[in-house]
Amino acid sequence: SFHALLCVDGCGSITSEDFSMNFFKGDCIFVPAGSDQLKFHGKAQILDVIVKNMSWQRIESDKKKE
Repeated sequence: SFHALLCVDGCGSITSEDFSMNFFKGDCIFVPAGSDQLKFHGKAQILDVIVKNMSWQRIESDKKKE
């Protein structure tokens, strides 16, 4: 499953075999499923959002379009 990493405080860098990037408070990093192991450097609080079982549902608005 993929991960969405949100930096809620601090900053740092993230590296893998293929890339390296800096991140700061407020940045969101999308990590595709099956990605290489990641290494974090710096001082940050990270929220890791994982969606394991996805289902889609269409939601209709009650408001009528004029």
